[in-house]
Amino acid sequence: MAATFAAIPANAAGPVLPEQARRQWAEGGAVLVSGVFPEELIRKLRGDIRRISGERKTKFGRESALTFPSESAALNEVTVHPRILVISTQLLETKEIRLSQAEGWAKTGVTKEAFAKRDPREAHDQRVHCDYPNHTLAHPSAWESPDAVSFILYLSDYDDCAGGTAVVPRRGASDPAYAPTALTRTPGVLGAWINDREMAEARYAEGEEEVYRFRQQLYAREVYCKFKPGDLLVYRQDTWHRGTRVKAGVTRFVMNLTYRRQWAEWIGHWHPGWARKNYHIGWPHRRGLEATIARLEPFQRSVLGFPAPGHPYWNEYTLAAVAARYKGLGMDMAPYVDGYNKREQPAAAGSSGGAARVLAQQKQKQRQQQQQQQGSSSASSFKQQYQQQQQQQQYVPARPEGRADAGGVGQVVRVRVCDALAPVPSASALGTACMPPLIDLA
Repeated sequence: MAATFAAIPANAAGPVLPEQARRQWAEGGAVLVSGVFPEELIRKLRGDIRRISGERKTKFGRESALTFPSESAALNEVTVHPRILVISTQLLETKEIRLSQAEGWAKTGVTKEAFAKRDPREAHDQRVHCDYPNHTLAHPSAWESPDAVSFILYLSDYDDCAGGTAVVPRRGASDPAYAPTALTRTPGVLGAWINDREMAEARYAEGEEEVYRFRQQLYAREVYCKFKPGDLLVYRQDTWHRGTRVKAGVTRFVMNLTYRRQWAEWIGHWHPGWARKNYHIGWPHRRGLEATIARLEPFQRSVLGFPAPGHPYWNEYTLAAVAARYKGLGMDMAPYVDGYNKREQPAAAGSSGGAARVLAQQKQKQRQQQQQQQGSSSASSFKQQYQQQQQQQQYVPARPEGRADAGGVGQVVRVRVCDALAPVPSASALGTACMPPLIDLA
């Protein structure tokens, strides 16, 4: 009888993964966890994937309506759900993580007759493999320093559909299955890519007998996931695993996700990019991906590559411009304003910082003068209206009133609350003039 994973319940509060689950992943490369997401969210996600996959053509690994960002609010919610992000930070041991894959998948089982006519690239009964070859052009880092963590979120019941993922757990540091060169013994590396198990192994049996025997030992060690809706397989890109056959005529619904360390730039995006779909999600009735971004917390946004509070990206110009882009969607810009102010305070504490502030003021005045010279009379009228409104707005001080820096610059930098931005006029009204600056350097 084949070995199976026993699902470990997730913690309801605090670190989502219990220590037993964290250790199993760190040592063996995979763990099955239950109770990570609310049951209602799982039901909604399953319903969305069932509906969308039935209405239009979708295929795993290809850009579709089931890849993030999606018209499915449940799929988007799972992608940046705090609990899966906590798991990722637990296992990668850093809060600096980035999303690289998020997509739903409907896998339908076929009859014996259809299976006999299958294409070598189809995933009905996969060959054992690691995921890294089509996520990076390099090779995974040493086992003790994982670059990424991957997930399969099961939305169906194994008893209804079968199709359990088979995993080959690592057996300690000396396991020959996980030796550095062993991970290259898979179709797609040093040879043609074949997804089907029988066809891939036949190729090895004909020309690479040593590799064939090695891979047969992997199949003999497989442990299977007999999942329930909401169970989450947590694994790695350098973990041996494969998909197995789903019952004929039955569809298994899952969602695949991957998060990487921010600095692991050798791991590419599985999808073209999140912003690429911005014009398509919700059109023409809603403001696409922007509406989702506006509702997230700063950490959730950063996982998508949005600059975190305190990042060098933030300055007077970008704070105003981003606030204008998300105006009316309820996006709280205060964390980014606060992060900018905190970053600026140390620079103002020394003479070099004071000099930098003076230089910044000079450049700001030069820009304002250029804008005044280039702007039309209508733009000047808008500026007057803006200044009148600005006097009535609430401000956030960059440092306590009256505090002067060592460089002799005693001005208080005040940042207007971004949600109160005045309406942006049309291009014809502005002429060549730019938006008024966000920062008032008195």
